[in-house]
Amino acid sequence: MAAIYGEPLTGDKDKLREYYELWDQMGELMRKIEPEFIFDNPEAQELAAKIKQHGEIISQIFLHAVIRYDREAVIRLADSIWFFRNKRSAYDKPADKDRSKLLWLKLRLKSQPEKIMTIRELAKFLGYPKTSEDGYSSIRRKCKQLGVPIKSSRQIRKK
Repeated sequence: MAAIYGEPLTGDKDKLREYYELWDQMGELMRKIEPEFIFDNPEAQELAAKIKQHGEIISQIFLHAVIRYDREAVIRLADSIWFFRNKRSAYDKPADKDRSKLLWLKLRLKSQPEKIMTIRELAKFLGYPKTSEDGYSSIRRKCKQLGVPIKSSRQIRKK
């Protein structure tokens, strides 16, 4: 999920992601089925039940925060909702495959810091040609923007 949303989803965001994905699935199903037959479709009934269940969970989170006067929990839920305001469905492919792969790698490196790659290894991982005239500047720029560490490679001294 991190490659799609740019960060790992936990807690409220993960519950909201599931809720939004169910609505996306229902939307796809409704485009395939005639509106008058939607209530007769077992798949639509199952999706509707799941949507209701997830909606109740999200409502419980909110109401529990209201009862406890927990401002932080309400704000955290509101921030989670705001996070998804312009996010694409999880069924869509990432717009930038390189960034998607680099984000996945960044998460992996948090648990395995010894696996940091050189710029050439990153280029191979991303499917770039073996040599680059500019020293893979686009990969370096993306790594810097995303905070992906690059292992120092051996420097060749100029004579």
